[in-house]
Amino acid sequence: MVVAQTAGWKLLALRGTVAALFGVFALVRPATTATAVVVLIGAFVLVDGLLGTIGAFRTGDRPGQTTLGIAEGVLGLVVGLIAVIAPHAALRFLSIMIGLWALLTGALEIAAAIGTRSVDVSVPAARGAGGDGRVNWLLGIAGALSLILGGILVFSPGAGVVLITVLIGVYALGFGIALIALALRLRRAPTVAR
Repeated sequence: MVVAQTAGWKLLALRGTVAALFGVFALVRPATTATAVVVLIGAFVLVDGLLGTIGAFRTGDRPGQTTLGIAEGVLGLVVGLIAVIAPHAALRFLSIMIGLWALLTGALEIAAAIGTRSVDVSVPAARGAGGDGRVNWLLGIAGALSLILGGILVFSPGAGVVLITVLIGVYALGFGIALIALALRLRRAPTVAR
């Protein structure tokens, strides 16, 4: 049972090392990391668009489907080219779209918190802790945080992209360290035959 786990500790350690190195790179060079990710995604979309367009021409048995397939392929080509040739523009556009979503979500969360302020959304543990059990203020805080994030992403998309990349870097670094610690623990585990 443990044999399978201990045999894979090296692979787990390698995976953790790669994640931790990516996290460090994302923290040290967040703009470069974000740009590289957009270029990779753009290359994928570009190839997918090219293959979709070729496929639409080859399966030209239904005129409506051929037209839709070509339109989808050409859209992929255009989006992919923009992402590969001008990744900063693609990042800013993506940042603005996510920011608009966050602004709308935040406004709706605050509206929901205000609308439910007279409703007792009780949590028994909160009552025992000396509170009145109302948790709608947490929804209001979540809404405010969404509004702040949305504002950063919409009004300063470059900073928003860097912020997101830094958060991903922190996550990757923590994830990598956890995997390395687990790998070292598995390495020291006794080898037991099945």
